[in-house]
Amino acid sequence: MIQVKRLAHATFTTPDLEKQLDYWTRIMGLAVVERDARRAILASRLGQESVVLEKGD
Repeated sequence: MIQVKRLAHATFTTPDLEKQLDYWTRIMGLAVVERDARRAILASRLGQESVVLEKGD
C-alpha cells in the first residue's frame, strides 16, 4: 500500500456531496472555504486549499 505523506491538491467527483463533505470536514479536519450547489473547496487549518469536491456521477 502507498502511504501518502502530503497532499497538495486533489479534485474528487462524487454522487453524494453531503456525505463526502461530512467525511472531509469531520474526519479529516478540513474546513469549507467556498461552496455552491455542485462544488465545495476545502482547506487545511493553515488556509491551504487542498481538496475540491464536485457533484457528479
